[in-house]
Amino acid sequence: MKIEVTVKKIIYQTQHGYVVFSGELVGQTQEIICVGQTSKLQKDMIVKCEGEYIEHPTYGLQFAFQSLELSDHMNRTQISYALRHLSEKSLTYKEIDELIDHFGIELLHIIKDHQDMDHPLYDHLSKKVKKKIAHVIDMLKAQEDEETITDILIMCGLSSTMIGNINATFKENLSFIIKSDPYELLRIDGIGFKSADKVGQWFKIPNDDIRRESALIYDIVSNMTFQRGDTYVLLDDILNEFDSYQTLHSLEDCLEFATMKQYIVVEHHHVYPAINYHAEVFISEFLKSSQPKLLPYQHMDQRLKEVEALMGIELDSSQIEAITSFISLGHMVLTGGPGTGKTTIVKAILKLIEMSENPRVVHCCAPTGRAAKRLSQLTSFPASTLHSLLQWNKESNTFSRNETNPLLVDILIIDEMSMIDVVLFAHTLRACPPHVKLLLIGDPNQLPPVSPGNVLLDIMESNVMKCVSLEYIYRQKSESDILRLAHSMLKHVWLDDLRLDVKHIESSAKHVRDHVITLITKALEKGYRIEDIQVLSPMYKGVAGVDALNHVCQKVFNPHSEDKREVLIHGKIFREFDKVLQLKNRPDDHVYNGDIGIIVDVIHPFESDNQQLTLVVDYDGHFVEYQGDYLHQLTHAYALSVHKSQGSEYPIVILVAVNDYKTMLQSRLYYTGITRAANSLICVGERSAFEKAAQQESQINRVSTLKHRLMLEKSS
Repeated sequence: MKIEVTVKKIIYQTQHGYVVFSGELVGQTQEIICVGQTSKLQKDMIVKCEGEYIEHPTYGLQFAFQSLELSDHMNRTQISYALRHLSEKSLTYKEIDELIDHFGIELLHIIKDHQDMDHPLYDHLSKKVKKKIAHVIDMLKAQEDEETITDILIMCGLSSTMIGNINATFKENLSFIIKSDPYELLRIDGIGFKSADKVGQWFKIPNDDIRRESALIYDIVSNMTFQRGDTYVLLDDILNEFDSYQTLHSLEDCLEFATMKQYIVVEHHHVYPAINYHAEVFISEFLKSSQPKLLPYQHMDQRLKEVEALMGIELDSSQIEAITSFISLGHMVLTGGPGTGKTTIVKAILKLIEMSENPRVVHCCAPTGRAAKRLSQLTSFPASTLHSLLQWNKESNTFSRNETNPLLVDILIIDEMSMIDVVLFAHTLRACPPHVKLLLIGDPNQLPPVSPGNVLLDIMESNVMKCVSLEYIYRQKSESDILRLAHSMLKHVWLDDLRLDVKHIESSAKHVRDHVITLITKALEKGYRIEDIQVLSPMYKGVAGVDALNHVCQKVFNPHSEDKREVLIHGKIFREFDKVLQLKNRPDDHVYNGDIGIIVDVIHPFESDNQQLTLVVDYDGHFVEYQGDYLHQLTHAYALSVHKSQGSEYPIVILVAVNDYKTMLQSRLYYTGITRAANSLICVGERSAFEKAAQQESQINRVSTLKHRLMLEKSS
């Protein structure tokens, strides 16, 4: 049975998510008590509950729900904004509250359906309020002749893909929401203040309107946290930026309004985008309250001998300790640099689980497609991307797997944890049952995630779970210099005696491109494919940057030809046989951020059934079509930034460093680049630049309160 309820009061709520609340059935005045498990609930929310009525021996009739989700109906706040807009601010918030109290949450629909002011419905209203509602009705009538919201959004420059995301998020309430407050668009991933402000200008929102100025605050906070990788900013940091806009309202007023709108959360002079704050809180609460099922084993020594025989290896004492720790304890973090045996331990754990008399459901995953594929190849166990595992819906930017639809999993193994930001990790935990057992694998010395947070390091430093850090290098293939160099970078030393699988070619910035071309040519002559060779640079701009290297590589290795089709997209030529990179997750098409493929066909609009330009990309035998806005998800991949290469491994890596890179010469960044090489690493550039990269730490340390929350939860 399904019902829709307006939440009136949260009567009781536990830290584990059990909640009792009172509410009213939508469209009725009947009060109801609901009980069930959920972590998302606030006063005045409208929720869809699925369950059944039960008779409690003490408290009487209750609705026990098994699942709960937000309703498509508008909430009280959205109705207030809509009426303020439609009445051109003549209706006060107090008058609106009184109207909602009398007519209920369906107030706007009632006004729309009853446009005759002589209707008995309005008899109790004062002449003053009647006059204001009459104006609202006039505005509603006028809007019926205006362009649709979609037309307005298009004219304001929003793409069709973005409009699809907006429709998927706001659904049938789209018109009310956008017209009452265009800055609600900021809730859509990928829409910034400038885009929302264009829509606001269309609806003649004044520059000094509190809605606009509070949206500006949210934009400032979001941009600062994203640029720095922090989960919050300090109040003092916002003040200088905010003052430069010469706003009518004070910072305090705008912060209060933005907080009421649930854009931000203010805590102890820390200002968070609300999504970051709630992610931190959820992670800390989950790791405190979860009760992972242990894997009791009898005769562990004998089982480990069987695993060694199956794998054809001999485990040493530190590896055995790591394996038995995970089996006998709760969650665990497994860290270490390249060659330290992380994969061997994971394979052994998977074998032990497989041999267990108590079957367990295991999922292996990683943040990118290439990382997941690599994990699967190394462990011989299926692995997926996190977005695929959580069933990401690209239109609404939501995950189908969550608290109300959790994963069926007992053990979750996540690789490349250093790449996972605070919001994605929170989404992952929201989809996990309380008994799940986590194995988090990563290298804290690699680059932190692109989005805010430093989850792996925060968890390690909080000691909230067992952490096994591997240091001994097992992978001594021909005494690999790649591994020696990687580990020396952690000590801020650039090695002099590089040979074997590492070469250094001295070059000035302007000659880097020539050396890169020569090196790729020689590799191709030896039988390597262009997909096997990856050029890495820390910057996009400059003569030795990613853009310049991509341009010259395309020119040399896939030049213009009458036999090859090509097309110009936003100033870049894409032609058949180009090596390209996917920039965003497309789970429906099984292609993900970081995947590299080859363009195999360019179909011009006049050749296509739907009259659209189409590129077809081959991802190792998996063919994906690109049309419309999806074309902008591709870029050339002859050269990549080190950030974009994270989570991947390539047979040959050509790593560039010149003194022009300045602040980008950082040990963590170059350590990450070095560890992308599987068989051969060629360092091209100025030796002094590589030495500077080894010596120079990252200039910005990320800040968050996750570690603090985890430590508080642990001690409580």
